[in-house]
Amino acid sequence: MQLPLVGQLRMMCRVIFDASVGERTDVLAKTYNESRYCSVTLLLTALTPRHIVQVSDRRVVWQKNDQIVKTEDSYVKAVLTSSFACSYTGLANLGSGDTADWIATVLSDHTTDPDRGITSLMQAATQQLSRRTGDNQKLGIVCAGWIVKSETKRFMPRATVISNFGASSINHEFQAQTISVHAGRLSCVFPQGQIVHQEELDVINRTVEKLCESGRDSARAIAQALTETVRMVARSPSRSPYVSEDVLVSSLPRPDLLKGLLVVGKLVEDYWSVTCIPRGKTRIEQHGGPIIVGHKAAIQALPPEDRPPGEGLFVGARIVRKPEFSGALSCVILTNPPLGHAWGWPG
Repeated sequence: MQLPLVGQLRMMCRVIFDASVGERTDVLAKTYNESRYCSVTLLLTALTPRHIVQVSDRRVVWQKNDQIVKTEDSYVKAVLTSSFACSYTGLANLGSGDTADWIATVLSDHTTDPDRGITSLMQAATQQLSRRTGDNQKLGIVCAGWIVKSETKRFMPRATVISNFGASSINHEFQAQTISVHAGRLSCVFPQGQIVHQEELDVINRTVEKLCESGRDSARAIAQALTETVRMVARSPSRSPYVSEDVLVSSLPRPDLLKGLLVVGKLVEDYWSVTCIPRGKTRIEQHGGPIIVGHKAAIQALPPEDRPPGEGLFVGARIVRKPEFSGALSCVILTNPPLGHAWGWPG
C-alpha cells in the first residue's frame, strides 16, 4: 500500500516501518494524481519540537452514484486519549453510526497496550469494512503523540497513519505507517484525506519551520497556519465540495511543558486543548465537543449550547462508553488561563 502523503513529504518527514502491523512497501514511489480529487475531507497534522497540532475540517459528505446529495459541517472528528490525539477522514458511520464514537470505543479497550491501541484499531477497522459493501469505502485515521527517544531520553513527536486508500486505489485491509520529523528539520506538516498540492504543502511546511526556527511556534500560531491552509483548500473550486472552513483544532504540548489537564474550548499553551474555529472573520474559539477516552470508558465533552434550561455555568458530557469499573470523571472550571473547561480522564 502507498499512502499519498508520503511521496510529497520525503524531505520533511521520515516514514518508519513497524513490523508489527504489516509488510514494508515502497512508500516513496509516487505522489498524488492531482487531476483526480478525493471524495474525502482534509486532516492536517503538524509535528514540532514543542507542540503537536491537528486541524481537521468538520464536513461530512453523503453521496449517491458519485453525486453529492447532502453535506453537514458540524461533525466531531477529534478523539483524545491520555497518549495521543486522533482524528479521521473518510467514512463517518462506522460501528453503531458514528466513526468518532467507534474509534473511541475501540481505543478504550486497549489503553494499556504497548502501542496504546493503534494496532488493535487498525485490525478493527479491517473487520468493520469487511462487513460492508460498496466501492468508495475510504477511511484514514491519524494518531499523533509524544514518545521518548531511547538514544537521547528526550521527547519527540510521532504520528501513525492508519489507512486503506492510496493515490489511486482502495484496499481491503488497513495498514499503518509511522511518521516522524526528518533529520535536519525541526518540523513537518502532512495531510491525510483530500489532496493538498505539492506547492501548497511546501508553503505550509516552510511557514511552520520558520515559526520553530524563530521561537514563535506557539500552539495558536501553528494552528492558525494550518487552519488557513485548510480554508484555502476549502475555497478551491475543485475541492470545496468536500472540505469546509469550519475546523476542529487539537493541540498537544510536549509532556514536560504541561501544567495541567485537558482544556476544551480554548487553545492554551501549556495544556492539552481542543477548540473549534467556525468559518468567518471573527475566528472566535468555540467548544467543538471532542471525545475523551479513558480505560474501558469514553465521554464526549458537550458544548455550552447543549446546556439544559436555566441559569449557571454548564459543563456536561455525553457517555460514549459507560465505565465498566468504579471511577469518576473530574471536571474543573479554569479561569486562569482564559475560561475553558478542563477535564480529567474517565474510567
